[in-house]
Amino acid sequence: MIINIDVDGVLRDFMTSSIETYKRHYDKNCKIVHDDIKEYQYRNKLPLIEVNYMNFFYYFPKEIYIDAEPYPKVLDELEMLFKIPNNIINIVTKQPRGLEKYTLKWLENNNVFYTNLFFAQDKNLVRGDVLIDDYIGNLENYKQGIPVCMDRPWNQDWKGERIKSLKEVLKYDIHNRTGN
Repeated sequence: MIINIDVDGVLRDFMTSSIETYKRHYDKNCKIVHDDIKEYQYRNKLPLIEVNYMNFFYYFPKEIYIDAEPYPKVLDELEMLFKIPNNIINIVTKQPRGLEKYTLKWLENNNVFYTNLFFAQDKNLVRGDVLIDDYIGNLENYKQGIPVCMDRPWNQDWKGERIKSLKEVLKYDIHNRTGN
């Protein structure tokens, strides 16, 4: 099975690292936590970031990208998927241009298991049996295989396939179910 997996919001807790960085540099009294973010575009929850909120990620890339924690158990589950014969694990992530090296460093620092790495603005360009992503826009556009939503507070409007842990992706392995 070819499994395409997003990084931010699936493997890396980018939301918490962004919030904590915001608190350190902009608003020490901010009480927002990960589960308070109910929409993917969360800039309204962090109001003190200047108008061009993309600068925030360029100003603090180490804190936001490299220092971010993986979601609990996700890397163990990814390793388990990686070790299943015939599985191909593609990391397919959209990163701000010029910040890809920070994601590479995070993958290295966390010993992330994968077969291939793609930085793709359009995830539909990478063939796979399944795409695991937290962003509804990526899931809606994915036509190469089955779009599967990693359950997060900001994607509750998604009406399609949903998982709460990576190991649940095994139920989509059409090759093992049909004997192909």
